[in-house]
Amino acid sequence: MKHMPWAKEIELMIVGAEKAGTTALLRHLEQLSIFSTHRHEEMIFFTDNCYEQGEEFAKDKYFPDCDDRIIVAKDVRLLGSVEGQQRLKKSCPNVKIVVILREPASRAYSAYTHAVAKGREKARTFEKALGLDDYLDAELGTDLKDNVYVRGSTYSEKIKSLHTIFGIENVLAFYQDEYRASPVEGVRSILKLLRYKDELDCSVINFGDHNRAAQAKSLIFATFIRRILRSRGKLKQVVRKTIPHTWAHKIRSSIEKMNLSEKKNYGAIKYETSDAIRKCLMSDATE
Repeated sequence: MKHMPWAKEIELMIVGAEKAGTTALLRHLEQLSIFSTHRHEEMIFFTDNCYEQGEEFAKDKYFPDCDDRIIVAKDVRLLGSVEGQQRLKKSCPNVKIVVILREPASRAYSAYTHAVAKGREKARTFEKALGLDDYLDAELGTDLKDNVYVRGSTYSEKIKSLHTIFGIENVLAFYQDEYRASPVEGVRSILKLLRYKDELDCSVINFGDHNRAAQAKSLIFATFIRRILRSRGKLKQVVRKTIPHTWAHKIRSSIEKMNLSEKKNYGAIKYETSDAIRKCLMSDATE
């Protein structure tokens, strides 16, 4: 595979964690004139089978108007994909990595509610999705480590992998609460990571919420939309070849948003459930 055919390599990659505020960070950074970002929620090129289509495909899809600004991309799947990290390192050897972490139980629950809203999760309670039929009796006897939501809240080995592949000096990790408490300092720490020395006016950034938790108006419709969007039929193949990536992304986003409401009806995570997740992760850390 040829080297990145872009004006410049990706210089900053936000790799996760999912539902920890990565979208907000990306949208905050794009408000600074020095950064160029993509409009897609994730740049899944390095963690998807579209990688085989080559880097020219990635450029056309994610950065069709690439210029001399610092290119910033995001893919939360990279945090758990060593292969994806290796691909990124090969294509962009000088890339800097940013990780936002979140309290494990709340992150897992947020990932579950997001999956429900997107039609990816059929279980109608978090406990059922975790395999805890009776959350009041949830103990370490139930192995939660292999559950997709809990696995996404494990950080130690993933951070070690990033340090090994990209170098500890090129990886910045902080918690969501830290960033929310002082977003300007968070942005400045990223500029320091990039070794950007010029003064920037961070007061121009609107540090509002992005990708807020949403409720599906119809779970059946959400599942139907997902099936259509993920289908690989001939009609979809024709559409992909005839409609530009930018237009296709806008159409897809509009269809998904039609079925979403900002109203939050999921409620708070049950204490017994969050306690079981924390105990499970603590047990795993001490093994």
